[in-house]
Formats: sequence, C-alpha cells, structure tokens
Amino acid sequence: MLPHDAKMELLKAIREAKMDITPLVQSPARLRIIKVLYEHEEGIQIRALLRAVGCDHRTLYRVLSILEAEGLLISKRFKHKRGRPRVIKFNRDHPKFKAIEALIKTGSIELIEALLRFGREMVR
Repeated sequence: MLPHDAKMELLKAIREAKMDITPLVQSPARLRIIKVLYEHEEGIQIRALLRAVGCDHRTLYRVLSILEAEGLLISKRFKHKRGRPRVIKFNRDHPKFKAIEALIKTGSIELIEALLRFGREMVR
C-alpha cells in the first residue's frame, strides 16, 4: 500500500494534469516503456527502447502514439550511415508529465505491475 502522502501527491498530479492515465497502465509492457523513457532523460532510439522493454513493435508504437497524442513526447531524427534513427524522450516541460513523474516517484508503477501480475496469476 502507498503511504498517504504518496497517494495524495499522485492524485494531485493526475488531477492537475487532467489526464486519464488508464490507457498507460493497462499492461506491464506499457509500464516498462514509461519507466525506460523516464530513465533516459536525453532520449533513446526506438531500437534500443524495444530491446530494453522486450515487447513487440506493435505494442511499443501503440504506447508511443498515446503519449504523442497527449503531447508528452519529443521526437528527433538524425542522419546516420544506416538510415535516420529516431530518438524519443519525454517532454518534461509538458504539464501532463507531472502525472507520469508522480507515478514513478511514488512507486505506483511497481504497485500496478504487481497487481497486474497477481490478476493474471489468479485467472490461470
């Protein structure tokens, strides 16, 4: 269970961001994507993100499209010997980023992951 202060911080951040976090926390893969993006402040290439998260392309691009639609991602392409790799990172200046940051800082992501795992084990 989260401490009361952490719960209040999380709820305040979500309320202020006016953001529905439900689509972001529906699967362990989505939560891992959010954590890895958060850890890479300078950005991460899509290929490296796929490796770090261990999910399929479809799942990754679905989550990225949700975050992009909210304006939470910054994306850049760079010239490279082999194509133009895309580097993405969180737009940390965006007001809704505070809700994502609160999820991570309060430990809520780990709690949600545990609940998702527990729910799947109960179904088996």
